[in-house]
Amino acid sequence: MEYLLAIVFLLLLLVIFCLANKIVIDRNKYKSKLKLLNQLINDLNSQQEMQNCQINISVEFRDRLNQIVNEINRDVFELSFQLFEENYQKKE
Repeated sequence: MEYLLAIVFLLLLLVIFCLANKIVIDRNKYKSKLKLLNQLINDLNSQQEMQNCQINISVEFRDRLNQIVNEINRDVFELSFQLFEENYQKKE
C-alpha cells in the first residue's frame, strides 16, 4: 500500500511539474506575441503620424494652390481690364 501511495505521489508531483513547466512555456509564448503586437502597434502609429503629416502637407498645398490661382485670376482680370480700357480709349 505504501508503494502505491508513493507512486501516486510521485505521479502527482510529475503532473504538477509538467503543468508548471507548461505554464512557463505558455507565458513565454504570450510575452513574445505581446512584444510583436506592441511592435506592430508602434509601426502603425508611426505610419499614421506620417500619413497625418502628408495630409497636412496636402491641405497646405491645396490652400496655397487656391491662393495662387486666385492671385492669377485677379491678375488676368486686371490685365484684361487694362487692355479693354486701352482699346476703348483708342476708339474714342
